[in-house]
Amino acid sequence: MALDEESNGKLKFGAKSEFVRSLDRGIPAAEVVALAERRGMKLTAGFVYNIRSSSNGKITSNGVGNGALRKRRTITKIESAEQVLRAAIAQIGLAKAREILDEVEATFAGH
Repeated sequence: MALDEESNGKLKFGAKSEFVRSLDRGIPAAEVVALAERRGMKLTAGFVYNIRSSSNGKITSNGVGNGALRKRRTITKIESAEQVLRAAIAQIGLAKAREILDEVEATFAGH
């Protein structure tokens, strides 16, 4: 079992992403999957690539992204968030997305 499980046996929301981000990016995705499995988490190499690529464009405190400057397209925050959500649903599937949304809703409700 993973170290950061809740009492009901489920991982806390975002635990897998945190795990991937905590590791050196030089570790191959297959090794990350194996390390996660040893800790009781089920990941895929695609998930690892997805988390790592989403971390590439984060804005730092000086307003510059990690790595090379990127050309920015002007879109509203809502459009961007909806695009990210739709892409994530496409990646993980509708059933898993509903399960996650239920967990997030319960978290917001204080359950």
